[in-house]
Order: sequence, then structure tokens, then C-alpha cells
Amino acid sequence: MAAGAWLSTRDHGGVAVMSLRGELDFTSSSVLQAYLGDQRWQARKHSVADLTGLAFIDCACLGILVWHCMQIRSRGSSFALAGAQPAVRRILAVTGRLNWFDVHDTVELAVTSAGTQR
Repeated sequence: MAAGAWLSTRDHGGVAVMSLRGELDFTSSSVLQAYLGDQRWQARKHSVADLTGLAFIDCACLGILVWHCMQIRSRGSSFALAGAQPAVRRILAVTGRLNWFDVHDTVELAVTSAGTQR
């Protein structure tokens, strides 16, 4: 992983839960893009990005999440964000993405809602 960022995936009741931890900025954008690309190839119907351990995300990495979400949605699958901490939630709000993404307070809520999102 890039310095300051840790990415991992686990299965949670058939939903791919991708944990994004640390800080995601321009220096880790290529790693994030490759990681999410690998996840798309696994063709899971529903996925959730667990942001509980994410302290910071910049606009470069946020753009990668947006692109990933658009790709997922275009094939009829769902992608949600869960557990965004205040600093990350603020970036989502300031950029107008808080209402664009399906955002849940917890991973459990996101997994339960999988498949009912836009």
C-alpha cells in the first residue's frame, strides 16, 4: 500500500466490504484506483466502502471513488459508503457528494440496505 493508506476487503453476508484506512491523497491515488479496479473484476453485486478508519481523503481519491461508483451502478450493482468520520464527511458535503453517494452511518446499515440503493 501507499504510505499512510491501508486497503482490504472482507465478505459480509455476500456483500464485499472494502476497508479504506489511514489517509488517501494524491500519492495513494494510483494504488486506490488499482485496488478498486481489482474489486470490480470480482463482479460482486453489492459492495460497501468502510470509511470508519479513514482520517482523510482528498479530491483526487474522491474522484476515483465517484468513478468506481458510476462503473458499479452502470452494471446494475450497488456501492455505498459507511462510517465516514467527521473530516471525511465534511469533504463529502463540501463537494456535493454526501447526497450523491449512498452514505450510511455504519457498515451494518449499509450491508442491510445493499441492493436498495440507486
